Amino acid sequence: MNTSDALSYALVLGASAALFHQAPARAAECVLPDTGEPIVTVNPKPFTVPPPSTCLVGGLPGGTGGLAGYILKATRTANITVSGVNVGTLYDRVYCLGTASTCDATNTFILATRVRMAATPVNFPARNPNCPLWSGTSNDCFEINNLFRNIRGTGVSLTASVSYWMGSGSTTGTDPDNSLAVKYLEYTGKTYKGLNQVVPPGAAADRDNGRVMYWADTNIFDPDGVNSVWSPWLFVSQNCPFGGATDHYVLTNFAIKYWQGGEETQIPTNIQAQAYACKTS
Repeated sequence: MNTSDALSYALVLGASAALFHQAPARAAECVLPDTGEPIVTVNPKPFTVPPPSTCLVGGLPGGTGGLAGYILKATRTANITVSGVNVGTLYDRVYCLGTASTCDATNTFILATRVRMAATPVNFPARNPNCPLWSGTSNDCFEINNLFRNIRGTGVSLTASVSYWMGSGSTTGTDPDNSLAVKYLEYTGKTYKGLNQVVPPGAAADRDNGRVMYWADTNIFDPDGVNSVWSPWLFVSQNCPFGGATDHYVLTNFAIKYWQGGEETQIPTNIQAQAYACKTS
């Protein structure tokens, strides 16, 4: 987050409470392009407040303001670990179109992602007292600039749609269902490149149809002075036909990637971990 955008962020903070006490936005998804430039513009810095309706929904899937008709099928939390240090928490969920506890025959699933950065002080001289010490060569708190998730599409272009929700509670809340994010989803698309690796909208050579990218800064203590402890809720929907009468999703190694792109003085860092994914056969 560049220091020159600090005033814009301050305006975001001041407007957030009013924004999320308005009526929820009409549920909308962005269909990601399968050819050509891979990245879709959502709400880049300096942020527009109230935000444009691009990809924006007003709640969790199946809930008030969210995409209708979905039920929760799986949920888990996991530590975000960098160099053996827990720097945050992943909230990883699967929803499907269906009723009660049964997915319907459309096999339409949403992979839902949210992260919260950890505030575990490291209190000794010359080190950052605001966050876990994850690096022996940097005092910066770990920052997530981009999240990537595996989707169906390796070798084949398959429809995938993205949406996001900022939350409706407090920026200092602890409930992942409704705590409020400060910084918006800036870009999304089918690519495995993020900050300082690609310039939106990217080129055909930057495309990866087997991944979805979310560009949303999340940091417990940002050098620009505006912190966003929570990411937005980030959703991607797809048809997941494989699995028969069993679950159509599975916990998969290397299915999520966290990218710290070095926006200020941070060390560019790539962390891959387990997450839910649609079965591919």
